[in-house]
Amino acid sequence: MSQPKIWGLTEDVKKKLKYVALAKLGKPSISGLAKHLLLKELNTPTPNIQNGGSISQTFKKHRLELQLTPIQYNYLRTSAEQHSMTANAYAVDILNYHITHHPTLSNSEAEALYQSNYQLLRIGRNLNQIARQLNIGESSSITAEEIRQLLSFIEKHTEKVNDVMLASQKRFE
Repeated sequence: MSQPKIWGLTEDVKKKLKYVALAKLGKPSISGLAKHLLLKELNTPTPNIQNGGSISQTFKKHRLELQLTPIQYNYLRTSAEQHSMTANAYAVDILNYHITHHPTLSNSEAEALYQSNYQLLRIGRNLNQIARQLNIGESSSITAEEIRQLLSFIEKHTEKVNDVMLASQKRFE
């Protein structure tokens, strides 16, 4: 029977763990020792490093009601629509930005990056095919004009990513 692989442990460490398992559990099973120690951890209270609260308190959300003027409300709704978000999600993004000083991507920005990266992936595949043909000595039908078009497309991708990043940074300034 083959031994299970444990990545990152030397044979010496595995041997020592087997002795520890034998002493604690009565059999030299590293996986049994790991299971025993993990279950033991469940019964040990762990301090919350972030804010002193429990996990349920950390992930618990609170409802907040805001009374907005018509101008504030219209601004929030219009801005949210421009970013393909709900007004609530946009308001939370505004709060997060002012708390963390790090903008988050809106749905439309994330979609733009996804589409742009997908196109770049396709370009990379094409370049790999061309390189493969050239490496095996086959003549390639690629022309200088096609290479210029490819360069233009990559530059447009770079501009699009830059625009999304700038828009994300300027959204709340």
